[in-house]
Amino acid sequence: MLFLKAALPDGINSIPQWEETTATSTAGFCSETIQVFNVIGHVVMILKVLVPLIIIVLGIIDLSKAVISNDDKAISKSAGSLVKRFIAGVVIFFIPTIVTVIFDMLELVNVKGDFNTCLTCITDVGNCGKTTSNNKS
Repeated sequence: MLFLKAALPDGINSIPQWEETTATSTAGFCSETIQVFNVIGHVVMILKVLVPLIIIVLGIIDLSKAVISNDDKAISKSAGSLVKRFIAGVVIFFIPTIVTVIFDMLELVNVKGDFNTCLTCITDVGNCGKTTSNNKS
């Protein structure tokens, strides 16, 4: 990056000089946005608890309605809807595993970054910000 450096050589005070400097930061993207990833980690943790509970409650409600109506079509329809909800719940439950695999693939292709900080904040909210980029959780 080029920055303007006002130099005062030999008493001349009005000649600006350009100096080439490198602005490097020791913190990476994940370290700078740690609060965002911490919020994402909390949301994922809440979803991992709420989604199975919602699936169970809605499944019980749908199946009990179908059984009370004594209609075979309604029972099979509610069972199919329960299976679809179960599959959606499993996908949501495995989001942290999918994120881990993606970050591991990024490390394999030598992408530079502090991805372990992001990964820790998403998958292990309690340890967010406590690990360094060299530690792998």
